[in-house]
Amino acid sequence: MNHHKILKVAAVIAAICILVPTGVYATGQITGYMSSMRLDEEFESYTQLAKAQEKLGFSFDSIENFSNGYLFSQMGITYTDKMDDSGSRVSTFPEWFCYYEREGSPKAYISVHETQPEYVERPAKDEQIINGIHVRYYRDHYKMVPVDYELTDEDEANMLSEDYFISVGTQEIEEKEISFIEWEKDNLNYLIMINDTDMSTDELFEMASEIIK
Repeated sequence: MNHHKILKVAAVIAAICILVPTGVYATGQITGYMSSMRLDEEFESYTQLAKAQEKLGFSFDSIENFSNGYLFSQMGITYTDKMDDSGSRVSTFPEWFCYYEREGSPKAYISVHETQPEYVERPAKDEQIINGIHVRYYRDHYKMVPVDYELTDEDEANMLSEDYFISVGTQEIEEKEISFIEWEKDNLNYLIMINDTDMSTDELFEMASEIIK
């Protein structure tokens, strides 16, 4: 299943955690990302942010709680492998992630990592300029399948769309709509992601604004 829109994925903590391919790959070598987490690099207190940043080797903008009711839950560090079309690891980079929770709503997932050289921005469904930062909104459909899944003709046709992805690594076939906001600042890539949400684009942009400001 060597296709640039098929990603191997790993679940971390209790919610889906996939590296969303908001861009395309600029080189022919990197065809996907696979993410993992070390159990000793979870942090249950926001006061440990400085420790997490020290491990990562870079500092970044963040916020403990949002004005819309999303509150800090836990954070950690993942290590993302760049994979080639043979399934071999090419290189690895670290990424900070944080979960936020709000009663009656899906978890919000936020991540920050150094912008990777193969990344190329793809057209967004909506965008805003916030404090001089270009912030982009996407809503993608993910079909998550077992490793022995065989692509159908319908799958092949769907993957021609820029907002449809197939991810390998689940026990059963699952489908989700994923909304997310993304931006770059100081050579860092920021992402806010929420699964199966009815949250408006304005609310997501406001969350991005609170981090940026």
